[in-house]
Amino acid sequence: MLAAVSALGGCVVNEIHDEIAMVNTQLDTKRVTLNSVNERLDRVSTQLDDLERTTNTLIELQQQLEVLNSIDSSLKNLDRHLASLRGTIESIDRTIPFLRFSGDAEEEEELDEETLEEIEAILEKARQADDEKNETEEPVEDDREK
Repeated sequence: MLAAVSALGGCVVNEIHDEIAMVNTQLDTKRVTLNSVNERLDRVSTQLDDLERTTNTLIELQQQLEVLNSIDSSLKNLDRHLASLRGTIESIDRTIPFLRFSGDAEEEEELDEETLEEIEAILEKARQADDEKNETEEPVEDDREK
């Protein structure tokens, strides 16, 4: 009987040993799987950090864009105001020409004087060319008179 109990005890020990070996193998597989999951989590964490930096950059850019839109709106208002002011000054210049608040009329007069001088010079050259032509041409007899 002792032999039967000792044989029986060895079977249980062998079964326990086999099951512990199987559990160790499963634990090794789980450890490899956990290491793989940890590596993926590290990559995801890095990507989340990058995403957070990108989000912060976008928030800063949005704030700057809002400031630029405000500046653009102010500049448009200023343009409208200056255009209105220019219209008022031109109206005053047309109504009371001797006051001349804008420099535009003076520039136009100077330009007109320059243009007139150029036209006079061209006309003088044309007259001289005409005179020279008349001096060199012989009088042409009209056949109708004969």
